[in-house]
Amino acid sequence: MKKFQVIILLFLFLFSISLTSHASDVNENQPLSDDQVLSYGLNFMRTSQADSSIEVNNFIRLYSTDDQITGYYITFQKGGQSAGYTLLSLISGKDPLVEFSFEGDGILGSLSSQLIMPASNGNLSDASAQQHIIYQGAGLLYTPLANGEYYSVYERETTSLSEGNVAPMSNVNIYDGIIDWSDANLNTNSIYKIPNFGYGTDYWIMTDFSTGGVCYPTAATNILWYWGNNCGRTSVMNNPRIPSSATTLWAKAHAIYDLVHQGMGTINSLGTFDFKILDGYKNFFGVSASSTGTWNYKEIPKDSAYSKYKEALNGQCPIHLVLHTKAGTVFRGDGHGVYCFGYASSNTEAKYLFVMDGWNRGGRFVKFNYYPQIFGYKIYVR
Repeated sequence: MKKFQVIILLFLFLFSISLTSHASDVNENQPLSDDQVLSYGLNFMRTSQADSSIEVNNFIRLYSTDDQITGYYITFQKGGQSAGYTLLSLISGKDPLVEFSFEGDGILGSLSSQLIMPASNGNLSDASAQQHIIYQGAGLLYTPLANGEYYSVYERETTSLSEGNVAPMSNVNIYDGIIDWSDANLNTNSIYKIPNFGYGTDYWIMTDFSTGGVCYPTAATNILWYWGNNCGRTSVMNNPRIPSSATTLWAKAHAIYDLVHQGMGTINSLGTFDFKILDGYKNFFGVSASSTGTWNYKEIPKDSAYSKYKEALNGQCPIHLVLHTKAGTVFRGDGHGVYCFGYASSNTEAKYLFVMDGWNRGGRFVKFNYYPQIFGYKIYVR
């Protein structure tokens, strides 16, 4: 399921002011009625799509493990067809809108209709107090199983809830989720890196190219550098789009960077839109992705489990990884792009991805469960 459509970028800016004023009715400082929550969610869906025929389908209250309401999950329909969802949070800070989609059944899928249904009198209420869905913050959504265990909706695996599951609920900082090797307390038996990675100093950082917000094209340059310089792919190092005057490695790297930067439409002072990432690779190769051509990719969606990233890396392909400080955002500059080349777990079973973060030479670790939103593209070059 695609959570966002490119077309929403234009009007999100236009209605953000009215959305902000409407959001004043939904915050953690006052008790909420179902009507207030429904009004907020429905107003968002109808206004953003300029479609008054959208209606509420199901309404789910989300809880903490001690039965306090922490958020709301609302699905919508139009003409009997699923028309997206919103996830509203009471613990995420200023804007209650954490996540949304304008299509499909949402991240809970058909489970939402099984757990919570409209009451016969027209009021929306819980079908069973025994079926509370636990919400502990962006990316931390759990449905109950037997024996006191839960199913993690985002990681798609069984888990036992504890304080260790709780991620920062607000003021998430990109920097805090990326740590040095020496601080990771690694289980050495869990380490995996893609072949021919080389050394961290073999790669490029953002200040090699610009002092501005150029993390996305820098990540792409490093991925192409892995394929070209370390794996010998002539489609990279001998690409006809690289000027013949670029005879040194430094000059070739800058030529690669310039092409992906141009294709992504990056503005150094603002950053890059997520949906433009693949355009950078297309501009470098001069052709669209193809499973039988020079390059191709496989998307790892925003709600994928950690195992999906491990599977992609085990396939010996680097990942263009995107980290966001807030789920549901489509705004330029809110995320950080990195080159992901491996994974490991700590001795306390924390999950990490190895990355070149663009800020420093050498590899670092991303805390997988830290970011409200994380996704990537497995990039393969022939």
